[in-house]
Amino acid sequence: MSRTVWISLSLICLLLLVSVTAAVSAFVFFPKYKTYRKLTLGNESYAAGDWAMSKAYYSWYLLKRQDDRDILEKYANASLNLLGNRQDMLRDAGDVYFQVARQHPEDESLRIRALEFYKEHRFFREMAYASEQFLRAKPDDTLLLYYKALGFGNTGQNTEAIDIYKALLA
Repeated sequence: MSRTVWISLSLICLLLLVSVTAAVSAFVFFPKYKTYRKLTLGNESYAAGDWAMSKAYYSWYLLKRQDDRDILEKYANASLNLLGNRQDMLRDAGDVYFQVARQHPEDESLRIRALEFYKEHRFFREMAYASEQFLRAKPDDTLLLYYKALGFGNTGQNTEAIDIYKALLA
């Protein structure tokens, strides 16, 4: 083969190697950068009081990092500050409080905070569900049983609520 063919093949191989390296690098590093960027934009929006944008950025970030307690708290706070569809925003905030409490089962104050939030905003179905989930870890917790009965009683499940109240008084 002639020298020009070898040079052409070498350049093609080098170009192919550079292209593959760039594609792999983009595949590996871009998602991490994008996640970090969404977090940064969320924090900037949160600091500026732009609740809708911070909630949107945090929502994307939390799809990748569900265990970030500080961002979950900020997401809940942004939801509480939005005035649009108030009921949905409150429900989002309650769901975040529930998620944080489930991730930290040793912290009783987080469980109570989630359940009190549901009670205060009259989300009794969610309160009954959350208390049932918490009772899986602590089946003899009388306060959790109370919240479960309260949730059942306010969602029309009176028989179950009465049975729980009787068990609590026994």
